[in-house]
Amino acid sequence: MRPGSILILSSEDDALSRHSLERLQARYPRARTALIKEGGHHAFIFFPKAYTAALRGFLDEVLLE
Repeated sequence: MRPGSILILSSEDDALSRHSLERLQARYPRARTALIKEGGHHAFIFFPKAYTAALRGFLDEVLLE
């Protein structure tokens, strides 16, 4: 696995994954983390443009490496 080839994508106000986020970052210290400002656990539904932009930006960078 190349450094940075993992994306941890969540929202800042996701109470359900807040504790998981810290564990994932500890387990994958070289992963990239993208946090959408709001949307809770369903940020991908409420803010699909922001979610897709974060994912697309990550994929564009990883695929160009």
